[in-house]
Amino acid sequence: MHYYIDVVDPEPHGESAAWSRRYAELQPRLVRALAATAGNYVGVEDAVQDAFAAALYEDPAQISNLGGWLYTVALRTLRRAQRRDAFARALRLPRGPVSASSNAR
Repeated sequence: MHYYIDVVDPEPHGESAAWSRRYAELQPRLVRALAATAGNYVGVEDAVQDAFAAALYEDPAQISNLGGWLYTVALRTLRRAQRRDAFARALRLPRGPVSASSNAR
């Protein structure tokens, strides 16, 4: 016998619902805009996710243009990742995060 418990509220309320609506509205636009700026989609969705995560820690009253703020944060995150990847390629370092287990050897 299996029992399933809904852990996630299917319909968010209050501030959560507002963020869900803003995310649904802005995420596709941000991905397209960043991909156009970067010339490809590599790392774009991760950068947009990171920007939304950063926005959750900010005071909403201090962000007058959420779309512009998210774009700026995502673009900086994307460029930082691109620089890090280019540096790693130049040094011929392995790509991706280093796990704690690989340092234990």
